[in-house]
Amino acid sequence: MKPALIIALLSLGACAPIVTHGPQVSDGLQLNGTVGVPRELCDSCHADLIPQYGFGVRYGRKAEPGRFGISSGLTLSLAMFNPELDVYVEAPKPDGGWAYGGGVLAAMTHTMPYVQVGKLDPDGSGFYTTQGFALLEDHAEGWNLMPEDDTGPYTHLEPRYWAPTVAYRQATRRGAIHWYLSGAFGRAKELHYPNEFAPNPGPGVEVGSRPVRVIMLGVAFEHTLSMPRVGPQYH
Repeated sequence: MKPALIIALLSLGACAPIVTHGPQVSDGLQLNGTVGVPRELCDSCHADLIPQYGFGVRYGRKAEPGRFGISSGLTLSLAMFNPELDVYVEAPKPDGGWAYGGGVLAAMTHTMPYVQVGKLDPDGSGFYTTQGFALLEDHAEGWNLMPEDDTGPYTHLEPRYWAPTVAYRQATRRGAIHWYLSGAFGRAKELHYPNEFAPNPGPGVEVGSRPVRVIMLGVAFEHTLSMPRVGPQYH
């Protein structure tokens, strides 16, 4: 198989980066999943942002006074191969129910550093916001594996955009449901390549840019599988 085709297979179906947790780290191992419905805000503002339909696992150690919380997770997209690593650090637990921290999403097709802050009730329910800046890799329009012909030229896009999210975390007995509204606001460079499958195609030539204006309404789920043992256990 040609190297270019292998790379294309690995990067098929890049998903719009979506943070699927709140600012407060939970102890233990969790399962998580998310699904979203996107809507473009103008006729020509698509940048091949595919919503995140995926599931994954996360392990965390909660923050306490004088101690940072930390969590890491791996999400796999449904019907496509694009594993995404998420590492997040929460500030030491303050008084008043506020929680805040920062992290980064990293995948083969994108990187997004982000910060989070929210005001949560004692049970973990409450509103929070995520503010990220997404950097998507240079990719063919529509993330096509093969061009329509082999003569070129080919158009590629390279999106860069602000990704704000407002969410409500509804705590449940063994996890939570997150209802979120997320956006993508920025630009995508439009690059032309004379022949994508040439031995040395060289750098793309920037010929313009396209707006990125997309909103996404979605829901994320988390379910705790295990929690650290605390003190003696009686049955």
